[in-house]
Amino acid sequence: MSVWAAIILAGGLWVGCGSTGPDVTPPDVPQGFSRVGGGDGENKFAWQRNREKDLAGYRLYRTQDDPASTYTRIATIPPESTSYTDSGLDYTIMFYYKLTAFDQTGNESEATTPILSIAANLTPPAPPANVHAVAQNLVPPASITLSWSPNTEGDFQEYQIYRSSSPNVGTTGTPFKVIPKGTTAYEDTSVAVGTKYYYRVVAADKGGLKSPGSLSTEVSAIPLPPVTLTSPVDNATVTSLTPEFRWSPVSQASGYKVFVYKDVARLSQQWSQSVQSPTTTIVYSGQALTSGRTYYWCVATITGDDEQMNSVSALWKFTTP
Repeated sequence: MSVWAAIILAGGLWVGCGSTGPDVTPPDVPQGFSRVGGGDGENKFAWQRNREKDLAGYRLYRTQDDPASTYTRIATIPPESTSYTDSGLDYTIMFYYKLTAFDQTGNESEATTPILSIAANLTPPAPPANVHAVAQNLVPPASITLSWSPNTEGDFQEYQIYRSSSPNVGTTGTPFKVIPKGTTAYEDTSVAVGTKYYYRVVAADKGGLKSPGSLSTEVSAIPLPPVTLTSPVDNATVTSLTPEFRWSPVSQASGYKVFVYKDVARLSQQWSQSVQSPTTTIVYSGQALTSGRTYYWCVATITGDDEQMNSVSALWKFTTP
């Protein structure tokens, strides 16, 4: 029998005398492994492609602070790829990376020499959009509520609120308030009635870069004192079923809203009407009042273009003739 074609039958197992046994040879160490850039909070790597026919891919490992510490595999990369971007990283941490190649049998190469890579912080967040300020002195304590749309940057961390009692609010130094990511509103209750406050909201990322203060929208608001009613006086009996209501002006109110109710609890509203400043008088023009009945009235101040009620007067009553 030819030695080149010899086949041995042993216990039902056919064994070719020319068999080389299992593949135990790992791929070569990937060449040219280096950091080639990356955006905010990113480290991007590239390398030369391995030439093994049975190459199955690459494995990227990472540790932090000490290159001799234990590495964790963070990515398995297809064999046709020669780059990878690690993202969502903090800027202050020293990361070390190494790369291996592995074949279809599972053999893995030695690792490349570790590379130190610290994520860059290149671009500040955009200024928060749709910033609004609404003041109220309806329910104690008086307050100003700020609101804005959320930032969507991957490295976004917090909002910084700057406040002043004069316009052109600066955005350097210590913020008036720091608001964590995920929150898009703040109620400022440390305000004085009759004082106008100015605000800017700035976005900051994990690396400390902030949206340009000069591009942040400045908003303002003022908690107003209540209106003082003048006529008809409380408990009066009016002389007409279309009484005229009067009140004293409130500085910086953009308008007023007059309410007439059928009950002291203000559960049943008879009529309401808005007027623009400086008007401080209005004649009743609603559904006919009932003769000999007691009604209740008050006036709210309005600020802003959306008729946002700011403060409200005491509730007075009158009786129709």
